[in-house]
Amino acid sequence: MRLSSKEALTAYLFIFPTLFVIFVINFYPLFRTLYLSLFRKIVGTEEIYIGFKNYSYLFSSDVFWIVTLVTIIFTALSVALKMILGLFTALVLNRPSKLKGILRSIVLIPWAIPIYVSAYMWVWLYNPQLGLLNMLTEALGLGTFYWLQDYPMFCVVLSYVWRTFPFVALAILAGLQSIKQELYETASIDGASPVQTFRYITLPHLKSLFLILITLQVLWSFGEFVTIWILTAGGPGNATKTIPIYIFELAFTSQDLGLASALSIVALPIFLILIVIVMRFIKE
Repeated sequence: MRLSSKEALTAYLFIFPTLFVIFVINFYPLFRTLYLSLFRKIVGTEEIYIGFKNYSYLFSSDVFWIVTLVTIIFTALSVALKMILGLFTALVLNRPSKLKGILRSIVLIPWAIPIYVSAYMWVWLYNPQLGLLNMLTEALGLGTFYWLQDYPMFCVVLSYVWRTFPFVALAILAGLQSIKQELYETASIDGASPVQTFRYITLPHLKSLFLILITLQVLWSFGEFVTIWILTAGGPGNATKTIPIYIFELAFTSQDLGLASALSIVALPIFLILIVIVMRFIKE
């Protein structure tokens, strides 16, 4: 049924406040960031128009390319490990068991812990003198390790994946439970092995779910800040300095809002390229 002009105008008037709020929240910061990226703007000083010099500086800076590579490595490792661990956990939880409810509650614990508490807990675990990990390695005769100094990327990824993989596991578990059991029964009657059943029944039914999950995980991993900042603050050196960490340093340490804005704008196409690559890879 088509609305009359008066009814349509009334409808638009009702939704206009919502659209205005969405525009202000989502688009104004983007336009403001784009605007600032064309200026030299240090906190407390006037804006000086410099055109694309901020972008030129970034692309000619070795730090920018190191940070970009570190971000891609962190994102790729985190997403891959979360998907593998989440799939394995979901398959275990999907098996008939009297302890199913308890196991699901245990898996949810990392996700339920506040992010700051989780990060500082891992700081303690990695501590060279008081950390549980070194207590275990010393008890096994392996000596003392300076985890965050010697293996920073491994430590950051492990901490981040531990906290976030339960979401993936529960999402995949929901997908597994939506698959009709008749398909598995038919495959069993036909003599299909567990590997064949997983390949030709389970994976095809979870493909769309995997696409959504991986896209979300790329989004969240690319923008992760708290875990990295609390554990290493991007160090040692630039070993774990991702784009969000570098933007924070430029904006709040160097107080160069123009350069920080330019990096934020440059980060957008990098993120979109990662999403496109992931989606094309899964579809194939």
